[in-house]
Amino acid sequence: MAERRRLLSVDGRIHREPLIEPVNQYQVCAETLAQMAHANLSPSWTAREIADFAAFASLELFPLPPRPDARKPYTHQREVVVESVVNGNDVVVTTGTGSGKTECFLLPIFASLVRESVAWPALAPPAAGWDWWNHSRAPRRSQRAHEDVARRAGGDPRARVVSP
Repeated sequence: MAERRRLLSVDGRIHREPLIEPVNQYQVCAETLAQMAHANLSPSWTAREIADFAAFASLELFPLPPRPDARKPYTHQREVVVESVVNGNDVVVTTGTGSGKTECFLLPIFASLVRESVAWPALAPPAAGWDWWNHSRAPRRSQRAHEDVARRAGGDPRARVVSP
């Protein structure tokens, strides 16, 4: 044990002393996501499309005040929206942990979905009983009610259970 401890306690053999790497703070845009979207998308997007995109992305990615976690996009996230959504270019983002790379790939996807959704037909009214979880509106229907009794979960209800 002493030999193993001696081998393991030497820096550089199996482990290293902790390395603390300071990370510069990422540059934040002066504008909110909605302001950034309006400034960059307004030449080719309608006001409704911009508002829908900003509202959708603001749900969890970029919460708006008065939420305590409200935040503005980083400048590199704005650049991704401009290059990808406005200019139609592919973008590669290489930056550190916690810099918002996930938002960089989600924002163009959200923009595409919101823009595409404008052409979707209106939803039909829900069918009766669509809210299967609401037992007060519709009686519960077992998903296995159509099966033969002998095939239901638990087997044949006439079978006896024998204990050893």
